[in-house]
Amino acid sequence: MNKYKYDLSVLISGIRTHNWQELYTSLKGACTKYTFELVIVGPFEPPESLKNEDNFKFIRDYGRPSRCAQQALLACEGRLLYNTVDDCNFLKNSLDLALDLYESTCTRKDLINGRYFEGGDEMPLIYWYAHHHASLRLPKIHANWKIALQPIISVDYAKEIGGWDCRYEYANAGQHDFIFRVQMDGGKVYDSPIEICNSDHMPSYTGDHEPIEKLWEENDWPLLQQMYGNESPERSIKIDIDNWKQTPIIWPRRFDPNNLPDKYTDLYPNVSHYLDNVSPRWRRRTL
Repeated sequence: MNKYKYDLSVLISGIRTHNWQELYTSLKGACTKYTFELVIVGPFEPPESLKNEDNFKFIRDYGRPSRCAQQALLACEGRLLYNTVDDCNFLKNSLDLALDLYESTCTRKDLINGRYFEGGDEMPLIYWYAHHHASLRLPKIHANWKIALQPIISVDYAKEIGGWDCRYEYANAGQHDFIFRVQMDGGKVYDSPIEICNSDHMPSYTGDHEPIEKLWEENDWPLLQQMYGNESPERSIKIDIDNWKQTPIIWPRRFDPNNLPDKYTDLYPNVSHYLDNVSPRWRRRTL
């Protein structure tokens, strides 16, 4: 008997509930040949329409994004996982093509780098090499290593190496660390045949993106330097998968523990103002 309920678990740490129905609809068009579930962990209840979907799962948590992603990993029932974001729309048949490549090419430790557009812009293939980025030219990051901010990988293997290190608050540096550990362990990174989705976010310190900018400067970038700098010991490939339990249950960069919001617009009541005042490149939809 197949121990997996789905071929693919799509994992998201998310707060933008206004996007979720559209995201789910586009996901159905991207993954037509394989079975999938959508697992979202975040602080705000999903739309009622999604609650009625058999392949949708939600866990409520006010913790940091990495903590939420780790819980999603532990809750998924798929053979493979795809970790992505909740401000994206999926391209038709994009996951079909990526999973076809995985099945024909990947071993247990290998992964597919789910390439994506950002604000409609295409990243060149060189973008997916770590040393293309000045911030990742650290002594213990190999020149031939790749990055994959939205990876497709075996669930069992991801759990075996402990998932994400939740000392990183967000998926960016924490995802780099995860992918580097895979490559330390002999895994290979293959680029998806086409972009899987179009992702977007409010730029710089605007709107709901402000905490992400701050954590990179104050925590995640210094931690990455510490782990992969000259003086650092060799990074462990396998970490404790329950490391998320050591993080605060409420993420203070975004939430006031004494005044927890119930919905996105409680937290960002002027979100329409933010969208109206950023360039059209960043405007995906009208709320």
